[in-house]
Amino acid sequence: MGTRHITVIIKNGKPIVAQYGQWDGYFDCAGVTIKNAITKNINEHFLTNLKKLEFISEELLEQYWQDAGKLPDEEWVSIDVSDKFEQKHPQLSRNMGYKIIDFLCQPNDNDIIYVSNNFDFGYSGLWCEFGYVYDLDRLCLDVYVGDEETNLVGLWNDITKREDTETSYTCISLLHTFSISELHNIDDDTFIDILSKLKQGVFRSE
Repeated sequence: MGTRHITVIIKNGKPIVAQYGQWDGYFDCAGVTIKNAITKNINEHFLTNLKKLEFISEELLEQYWQDAGKLPDEEWVSIDVSDKFEQKHPQLSRNMGYKIIDFLCQPNDNDIIYVSNNFDFGYSGLWCEFGYVYDLDRLCLDVYVGDEETNLVGLWNDITKREDTETSYTCISLLHTFSISELHNIDDDTFIDILSKLKQGVFRSE
């Protein structure tokens, strides 16, 4: 289901991953997948691949699309072109989304792993429904939600950068922080239950 979200990795105080996701951003899909990636899958490949990460330039990204068959002035591409692009550069596809952490836990022979910088997507609480921030400095997972008139807390708390100026939606805001040790000690159902109750209680008054 189309539930847009963003997955961020923070290291040395800066985002080194800011991955847009088109699908399944809910707690019980994206959230659980990220939780389990952090608690079960982090390995030496992940640590090595972090050192290879680099945000891709618009020019190089366009070149990759044209290499896959996109015409220079083409605004929309065919499914065939999209599939070729994703096969060659899966981490740059909108389908990668929350799976980016698991992707980085796999061996990668490239000297540079290019990723897109979609950090500003978090300033749209209308379109960005969920955010997951794996903070390597603080050793925690911050979970964000987008909604109407939320209390702006966290990385996207600058109201001047909001995109949806004609609606009551603001930027995504921090819902809850899990320490990594806490994530190791709760099961998937508890994780979902905590976040669902917080979202209902904080952002949806009855």
